[in-house]
Amino acid sequence: MKKYLFASLFCFYSLAVTAQTTLSAGGYSPAVGTTFNTGQCFVTFAVRNNNNFPIVLTNLTTLEANLYENNNFTLYYSSTSLGGLPTIPGAGWTQVSQSLQPITSTVIGQVAPFNCIGLVIPQNTTYRFALMGSKGMAMRANGATGLTPNIFLRECRFDDR
Repeated sequence: MKKYLFASLFCFYSLAVTAQTTLSAGGYSPAVGTTFNTGQCFVTFAVRNNNNFPIVLTNLTTLEANLYENNNFTLYYSSTSLGGLPTIPGAGWTQVSQSLQPITSTVIGQVAPFNCIGLVIPQNTTYRFALMGSKGMAMRANGATGLTPNIFLRECRFDDR
């Protein structure tokens, strides 16, 4: 009887378990391949939710350089503009979040410009994001050749297995 009770409780609790998944693109090393762009510019990336349940994007960090004093960040997303050169802001793009205050950094490093994004990505859906910096952005390439616009070298997947 105890065996069946334990098995029943285990099955009941296993249905109620939730998990947190963190997606990371790797560490940062300020070396060859870092590109510094000034003026209003943006970086695009896509997140595909392969799960059979929705996920929530809660936070995002980005590389910030000390030459971008008082940089304001804005995050946009689109479920329809999944490739090519985006027009931001424009048709099909929705503003998700804006930095609460200008971001200033004394060194080159990671910053978290947003406080609790809270965007729900539905099951089996891809959203494309555009992170815009008002004063510029520091970007890291996979080598010394710099960045090539609109080339997606990685596919971000959230799988909770």
